[in-house]
Amino acid sequence: PIRSISAQFIRPLKLFQTANLVTRVFHVDESWIYLEQKIIRQGKIIAICIVKGTVKKGKISVSTNEISKELEIGELPAEGKNIIDSYEKENDLVYKRLCGE
Repeated sequence: PIRSISAQFIRPLKLFQTANLVTRVFHVDESWIYLEQKIIRQGKIIAICIVKGTVKKGKISVSTNEISKELEIGELPAEGKNIIDSYEKENDLVYKRLCGE
């Protein structure tokens, strides 16, 4: 399930224009997987997103270490810690502002 998405739109697409969506795992901590997504058309970035998600087995969250072990992929990416910290801080502020907490 997706916990949050932050999107920035750089330039518009016209109706029915095609574009490519490029996704990569950007950062992983003990509980969360952060994806970097870019929408690109003719070599130009249209939009950029950070997606925060997790993996569930029923109602239980599966740890990223368990996922790594099961998929035999070794070390998970942990780059951009400063970007993730800023992202989390901004999400907390938005949540508190919009939910009144």
